Amino acid sequence: MSTLWASRLALGAAVACGGETTVDPGGSCAELAGGLTARLAKSPRPNAAAEILAIETSKELVAPDALYERVAAELAAIAEIEPVTATIAPLSPCGYNALRVDFDQAGWASVAQGTYHAWDCHNRAYGVTDIVAAPSAGASSVVLTFGKRINLGLLAKEYASLPQVTDAERVLPTTDGPDVCLEVQVDQHYYVFDQAAGGCETGCLENTYFGFRVAPGAAVTKLGTYDPSLPGEAPAWYGLLSDCRTRLNGIGGP
Repeated sequence: MSTLWASRLALGAAVACGGETTVDPGGSCAELAGGLTARLAKSPRPNAAAEILAIETSKELVAPDALYERVAAELAAIAEIEPVTATIAPLSPCGYNALRVDFDQAGWASVAQGTYHAWDCHNRAYGVTDIVAAPSAGASSVVLTFGKRINLGLLAKEYASLPQVTDAERVLPTTDGPDVCLEVQVDQHYYVFDQAAGGCETGCLENTYFGFRVAPGAAVTKLGTYDPSLPGEAPAWYGLLSDCRTRLNGIGGP
């Protein structure tokens, strides 16, 4: 067995046991996550879609408690009115829970030997469950898998700032597919569900959008359904939800 893969197995076993990695004596694991420790401990939450939408909408590192609870209740209320929405989940990097980290030559040598400890606090605090060499992403890269749902865009910046790390990027979905977004306007929540189909490996050819407005207390108003392939202009509600249109035209959120 090569030194690299032997180290990979040792590292993977350490993080999977929840904190067996050696802590960098120059760092402070206790301070790394700040006031987010309690919220991190709750992830992954039971309702994956609600947790992902709460992360995307808040743009915080982890889902805020109150927003998660509200979104979970609203998704359930919407599904009672339009059952098909229960089958549509957010297409988001947060659901993939993976980050690619690139190292310089010296850093990669340390990773290969199992002596790179600058990321120990990060790996422990954010729940890394596996570390795998990623030669397809470059000879000096690894992919970290997290056992928690986290804003990977923000997390990538934290890992990119570590010593001997040259870059860190989210692992994005490789195909298109059904999706859902949440747009917040004052105290109103607007949801758009995209029931996508047809050739989604290269970009879905069929899209049917379901729109809903939800007031506090999970009071749902169905805005309508929109199929872009049919004649006529887009409905007003779809035109007004610019954040959702942008989100659904791309792949994934944070």
